[in-house]
Amino acid sequence: MDLRFTFELRDNPYKNESGSEYEIWSRISLSFNDELLFEQEWNLLPVVEWYYRVRYNLEKEIPINNPDDLSIAELRSLLFDKIDNYSTDDYLHRLEGYFSCHFFTLNGTSVPTFYIGLNNKRIGEVSYFENGNYIVHNFMMTDFLKHLECAINKVLLEWRNSGFYTNEVFSLVCEIQEKYSVKIV
Repeated sequence: MDLRFTFELRDNPYKNESGSEYEIWSRISLSFNDELLFEQEWNLLPVVEWYYRVRYNLEKEIPINNPDDLSIAELRSLLFDKIDNYSTDDYLHRLEGYFSCHFFTLNGTSVPTFYIGLNNKRIGEVSYFENGNYIVHNFMMTDFLKHLECAINKVLLEWRNSGFYTNEVFSLVCEIQEKYSVKIV
């Protein structure tokens, strides 16, 4: 029951393009046990910011009644489909608040949207929609969060000591540190 992100620094294939000095290019992968859920070369910074933005929320329960024990991805789809003119602002706010802190994707790629959080049994869950089916994997949330923070710190330390380091990216990392009150590198 292991959900793991892994990161490997890569040479940016777009390093001569405008804006590339603000990226940490990396091979990013997510796997469950031995099953690779995705692998993509992409800018690492959105993953770093995602983690620090959502890390405390990932351990919060779904604030909506889920008597059918649906996956987080399936519940999200069902609940947003049921929004109508009679839905209260409180209901919409709870849905928006929860799901905005429980999804992961790499914008601009074909990586599916993953929903990560605690299910009704307070067990870690990653769920997503693929090929017409909802896929669900359960894992230990505390282990996942510890491993992810260590993996982020390790790759950023490698980056800082590599030929990929730029002052522009360092300033972005400092902004993330300040915004989320964390010490990264």
